[in-house]
This record gives sequence, C-alpha cells and structure tokens, in this order.
Amino acid sequence: DTYVQFNDGGNFGGDSGLIYNKTSKALTCAGVITGTNIKTNATSLSTKLGIGAGNNEDESAARRNTYLGYQAGYSGTTGPNDCVSVGYQAGYSNTDDYNTNVGAQSGYTGSAASNRINLGYRAGYYETGSLKLFIDALDRTNEATARTDSIIYGVMNSTASSQELYLNS
Repeated sequence: DTYVQFNDGGNFGGDSGLIYNKTSKALTCAGVITGTNIKTNATSLSTKLGIGAGNNEDESAARRNTYLGYQAGYSGTTGPNDCVSVGYQAGYSNTDDYNTNVGAQSGYTGSAASNRINLGYRAGYYETGSLKLFIDALDRTNEATARTDSIIYGVMNSTASSQELYLNS
C-alpha cells in the first residue's frame, strides 16, 4: 500500500488516511469524501452521489439517508430521516421520514408524507399521503388517477386487517 501524494500548501504531502493499493486498484480514504457529485457526512450518516443529491439536507444531526442520482432527495431540509431515493429526481420534494423511492422521479411530490414505497418511473409522483405503496412505470397525471391506474397501489397500516392492496388490471 502507498500513501497518495497531494499538494499540501505547496509541498508534497501524504497521509495514512489516504492510501492507494496498486495491486487491487483500491483507494482507501478514512474520513469524509466530498466533491461536486459525491458526499458522505460523518454526522448525518447520509450518502449522496449525484449532482444536487440531498442538496438541502440538514447535516447537523443523524439522518441516515441514501441519495443516488441527479437531484435525488433534493429538497429535504430538517428531515427526512432513514430514506432511500435512487434515480433522477427520486424523492425530490421529500421532507418526511422512512420513504423508499426507486425510479426516475418516483415519490417526487411527497413532501410531508412518510412511510411510502414508490417503485418505478414516476411511481407515487403525485401522491401527498403517507403509508402508500405504488408500483408503476407511467406518468398518471394526478394523485387520483395514480391510485386507480397504477399497476399496484396499496395503503399500509400497522393493523394488517386495515391494509389495502389493489392490483389494477
């Protein structure tokens, strides 16, 4: 293993926290990695990869979010916590907790809506309510149409007998 050399105030520098292994082609960095397109934070415990990913997240407390993609989780401020948004603008307006958005613009509008699962292109895009499940891959134009026309739509509840699952075919 070899320390990576860098410019340290006009002098060559190296640090035991920045090591490159030529054989395995592995770069090891102890600490926070930042840049235009990638950021991790030891306080918020969030991982962000993509331009504008998690852009407005308050990093002063543990959030534990994962944002992957251009502007994924872009608008989150004092929240959200424990969310995953993967894809172009997935979870864009999300400001509440425990949401999973996978697919371009999935869960886009969901500010102040928690415990949602949105899978597919624009799945749950217009939804404003909490405890919802959407699996779809089409733009449904509004919240009501998305609920009736998405291939799968559900309402979650802590009481199993109060849950609803719709297969729209």
